[in-house]
Amino acid sequence: MLHEMVHAYLVYSFKTGIDGTFNSSLQQYSLNGGNDLDFFHHNWMAKYIDAIGYSLAEWNRRIGNSIINDRNYYDEIAWGGLSARAFQNGQLVWFEAFESKFPDQYKRTEVHQKIENENKGYYDSKGKPC
Repeated sequence: MLHEMVHAYLVYSFKTGIDGTFNSSLQQYSLNGGNDLDFFHHNWMAKYIDAIGYSLAEWNRRIGNSIINDRNYYDEIAWGGLSARAFQNGQLVWFEAFESKFPDQYKRTEVHQKIENENKGYYDSKGKPC
């Protein structure tokens, strides 16, 4: 939900022009060949991973049903929707920000698998479906 709220803010900001600096940066990005706004959103959104991880941990502490106390776990699953954008030739295509945060291929795959486990409620997920 937090992820989608950031998308909504970016679209709103771009459409209404409330932040001239942001719109100028976005237009410059587009002029430099960055015509994939979804790709831009997901790489830009990575700036807020710590806040999203914190929010997930706080939500769980106050309302949730998981016994996880490891803040790092929440920071890692905060990358949900921001890790890989597609499969290409049987391989995941990572978002630049995710790849930069986790340069080690093994760690990237491990974090991505945690996200998948939680999203799909697999047997090794830490949380319980809402």
